[in-house]
Amino acid sequence: YWTSIGGSSVTCYNNDTYYVRYRANKTELASEAVAVYVHKYIPTCTIKITPTGYDFGTVAPGYSDFAPVTFTLTNTGDAELNGVSVTLSGGATDFSLNKSKTLVNLAPGGTTTFTLTPVAGLTEGTDRATVNVHSDQDATDSITVTFTVKTPLGDVNGDGEVNAVDLTALARYVAHIGTLSEEERTRANVDQDAAGNIDA
Repeated sequence: YWTSIGGSSVTCYNNDTYYVRYRANKTELASEAVAVYVHKYIPTCTIKITPTGYDFGTVAPGYSDFAPVTFTLTNTGDAELNGVSVTLSGGATDFSLNKSKTLVNLAPGGTTTFTLTPVAGLTEGTDRATVNVHSDQDATDSITVTFTVKTPLGDVNGDGEVNAVDLTALARYVAHIGTLSEEERTRANVDQDAAGNIDA
């Protein structure tokens, strides 16, 4: 059926094919039907973190402060993103997040950055955190960052260095004029064999 419409534009129609004819007057049509295709535009709202994950590596206890690592957020969609924010979850207290350049609006193809670094004084073990990014349009992405603190094998006294002090402690232990704790003996077992031998 045909519907009479006044004015020069029509809104609020669903996706479909419509046929339009010009009307000469109230009772007569002045043209053939012309097909009009209506397609509603649905914006693509996506965002990406690069790099897509990061391992800060393995260091000995007592490590120095790390230089911040820069991560980039890119609007990979075709619509502006508003209120872009970055948060940490998981081991959030093990990393320092500088997000002063976030909480912004990003045009399509636009970028912003934030930095991340492990905090000082972490104990032995592997620390992990998830970096989460979110916008008001529910564009999201996440990555995992890791950092490991481990005493080097051969570092008998656990000061982060393998040196003459460790060699002296080993020599005294082997000569039965000194003792090593269980933890020190584990660090002295350089090849980590099941026998638990001291590798002097």
